Amino acid sequence: MFLCERLMSMCEGVIARLEKDGFLATKTVVLTVRFSDFQTISRSHTFPALTGDMSIIKGALLRLFLPFLDVRSNPRRKNIRLLGVRLEKLVKK
Repeated sequence: MFLCERLMSMCEGVIARLEKDGFLATKTVVLTVRFSDFQTISRSHTFPALTGDMSIIKGALLRLFLPFLDVRSNPRRKNIRLLGVRLEKLVKK
């Protein structure tokens, strides 16, 4: 699905920029979803330990996103206008 592919690409870009800026790991991943009516919802996941593993970060991000594709977090099936990815609680080299 296009949105999932785009979200994973965004995640890779964020991780690449952080690594370029000298960060090793993160503790929290944040997903922001904006719907066509401009309602914006953010969800986050904090890992039990620091991680720099892209597959772990992508997995958490996907688990945060999937409920927006069905009635769990999008009961009116509104179109998604914007996706955002943010990493927080970063550890520098």
